[in-house]
Amino acid sequence: MTKSLARIALLIAVAVPVAAQPTQPGSAPVATLNGKAITAAEIETFLGSKLLKTRQQEYELKSEGIREYAFRQLQDAEAARLGITRDALYKRNVTDKAGEPTEEEVTTLLNRVRSRLPGDDAQARQEVVKFLREQRRFDREAAYREELFAKASLKVLLEPPRAAIPVEADDPFSGRADAPVTVVEFTDFQCPFCKNTNAMLKQLRSDYGDRLRGGAKQHPLGRHAQARGAAEAALCANDQGKYGELRDWMFNNPSLLKPAALVEQAGVLGMKVDRFRQCLDRQAKAAAVD
Repeated sequence: MTKSLARIALLIAVAVPVAAQPTQPGSAPVATLNGKAITAAEIETFLGSKLLKTRQQEYELKSEGIREYAFRQLQDAEAARLGITRDALYKRNVTDKAGEPTEEEVTTLLNRVRSRLPGDDAQARQEVVKFLREQRRFDREAAYREELFAKASLKVLLEPPRAAIPVEADDPFSGRADAPVTVVEFTDFQCPFCKNTNAMLKQLRSDYGDRLRGGAKQHPLGRHAQARGAAEAALCANDQGKYGELRDWMFNNPSLLKPAALVEQAGVLGMKVDRFRQCLDRQAKAAAVD
């Protein structure tokens, strides 16, 4: 799986408003109320994506901590080999090699941010030089880290948090059920960002073929007046095997999503118009959208 596919799959999976996978058995009691147990699963469901966000932050903090700790351990080992202290090693490989900013660098940055610096020219210059020195040290430290890690073997064994995304029988899906990657899109047909994502997902399906299974769940936002009706219309179209066709039309015509226009487009796409209209009028897909 390439980085682009993995990145999009991760972004879509992590951002959705669903419950995080529990860290302990769901039936385990975490409290009692009037003698009745409150289970871990109940709290997981109640807190939903709030837990997933916190666990993602914890994962990122621990991952960064592992690299920071490993960097320190590698420095200690190298310092011991050379018979010097870690501070002396850092000075030799970072501070001394970072160097001083050039006059051209100082002048360029000074001219660029002069309006945000103190009025006194000498003080302004001093702040610019200090910033550039710190930037050079930061860049050199990053390079030195990579030098040490390149000679070592660090494997981070932490498992990233994952969201459990249920796939319902009537969710619009395409592709093989046993595809190695499934991308679930939570979408709003009046959202321009969703339109852009739809184009990317179509490209991914074209690029990866049977290796990618794609699906959608309806997530209309309250600030988009026609999004709710469009979401229900999409599921009505899905009943007739026309979800993809109506989806593309709605993304390209976000200002034409009132019922009359949707019914007219259903006819253009070859749907049974009366069946589609009744599905909309009865709000047959309201519960599914909820």
